Amino acid sequence: MKTKKILFRSIKFILYIFIILLHYSCQNPPATENNDDNDTIPNAMPQEHIPWPSLADSPWPMYKHDPQLTGRSSFSGPSEGVTDWVYNSNDYSHSLSGIVIGSEGTLYYSGTETYMGSGYLAARNPDGTLKWRVDIGGNEVSNTPLVRADGSILVGSRTGWFYAVNPNGTIRWQYDAGSGIYVITANMDKTGNIYFTTENGNLISLTTDGQERFKVPVVGGSIAFAPSGEVMYVVGKTSGIFAVDTIGAILWEFIIDQGNIFSVPVVDSQGNIYFVWDHGFSENDSLAHAIVCLNQEGNIVWKYGYGEPPTGVPGVGITIDHNGHLYFSEWGKNRIYSLNYDGTVKWTYQADDSLELGNLDCEFISDIENNIYFGSTYGGILSYKSDGNLRWLYERKDVRIGSWQSPAIGSSGYLYLINMESPLTIFALQ
Repeated sequence: MKTKKILFRSIKFILYIFIILLHYSCQNPPATENNDDNDTIPNAMPQEHIPWPSLADSPWPMYKHDPQLTGRSSFSGPSEGVTDWVYNSNDYSHSLSGIVIGSEGTLYYSGTETYMGSGYLAARNPDGTLKWRVDIGGNEVSNTPLVRADGSILVGSRTGWFYAVNPNGTIRWQYDAGSGIYVITANMDKTGNIYFTTENGNLISLTTDGQERFKVPVVGGSIAFAPSGEVMYVVGKTSGIFAVDTIGAILWEFIIDQGNIFSVPVVDSQGNIYFVWDHGFSENDSLAHAIVCLNQEGNIVWKYGYGEPPTGVPGVGITIDHNGHLYFSEWGKNRIYSLNYDGTVKWTYQADDSLELGNLDCEFISDIENNIYFGSTYGGILSYKSDGNLRWLYERKDVRIGSWQSPAIGSSGYLYLINMESPLTIFALQ
């Protein structure tokens, strides 16, 4: 009898140890920060368009095309790089806005009368003629509009007012956020709830009719959504990335003590998050001048360091093409990078000084054929093939073409871009 008791206790002890080992073996392995260790990650990964019922069914309804901020179009972009039309305001207007496209090809953007300091939202027909213009905010506007499924347009102003504007240019409703709205764009979940951040660091959510749902402090930058539409990734007001659900609960934080994030977050079809990190003027370390890939749990999948601080500053633009390849620039050195899906280098291109491009501090976008498009601070608008070869260069030495905002690609293959300085100029390239 005693022998049976001892045997029974021994079996219980062995089972207990087995359960503990099984528990720990099922935990996620620690994420590697070394690209060379990611042999299981393919160098390409097909990307899909994520349906988003709350957005307008148009070629480019919001900043960088979609709620994941991929900058990836489902249409071909311009093949020649020549203008169909150019609109020049011939006054003191300027814009810090990108262009978005609504139904019937209507173009929307925000702008400011430079000397009057009066902000406005404008709509133009596909041929560049003015459809309407409505004054908003009473101050500078830097928010790129967003077009909803019902055709209404959302836009925020630096005075702290957030607007919904009807397709005919009348104001539907407005909301006082209590602090300036400097963020590049608002975003929406799949049911139409609205999200944006303010200068004082709040993440605010509104219902479709402009009623406040919640206000969360701490975070305060650009917002990209996971493909599920249930989680958003928000750039922190100081640094880092926050994962927040659609009821305002912070799920995790990815924080680095020093430096800044120089790009909006970009999310791929598999749910990974990408951003450009710059350590600033501190000594070089493992995250100085790097593009970082996080998984959905906020762990580093890979990082690619580049540049030699403090001589170069990373550009703000990332796009991910239909094969999962990434494109971005190093601002101070006119160098373009393409990375494979696994974070290894696909190619780099050092732009020739003879092109006189200025700084490549613009957003990159891509089309259905994986061609990329971007502007420079002066010199023009450029398109490259996915293999790194120049397709075309549109030059305008009299206008500072570059913009920190995203160009847009229409269904007819046109590319639209606003310059960043007065006088406000819009280019339509084919």
